[in-house]
Amino acid sequence: MVPPNAKPSIQSKTLEICAAIYRKFCQRYRPQPKPERKSHWGRQFLAGMKIKVAKKKISPGQMKLPWDEWEVPNAIHEVAEGFVLANCFNPQAASNQFSFSRCQVSDP
Repeated sequence: MVPPNAKPSIQSKTLEICAAIYRKFCQRYRPQPKPERKSHWGRQFLAGMKIKVAKKKISPGQMKLPWDEWEVPNAIHEVAEGFVLANCFNPQAASNQFSFSRCQVSDP
């Protein structure tokens, strides 16, 4: 405790002056709006990527599928036809599909 008859020291006067100045500053202070933060990581990311130029490939033409050359044995065809006819909604339409696939088209 400080005795009541003690003289104020120089430090206490400067501290009071500093506090008064700080109070005035706080009263006048108006915060400035902050600018919107922009991310720049995309520019750096894209700059590191180099555009690869694709080489022109020569098309070999239409390739044949492996099962295109394979002839289906008659037993497999009969089992498949029976399965489809047993599970189809319209047996007449399904039987038309199988009768159409049995037709052989000759190459000119």
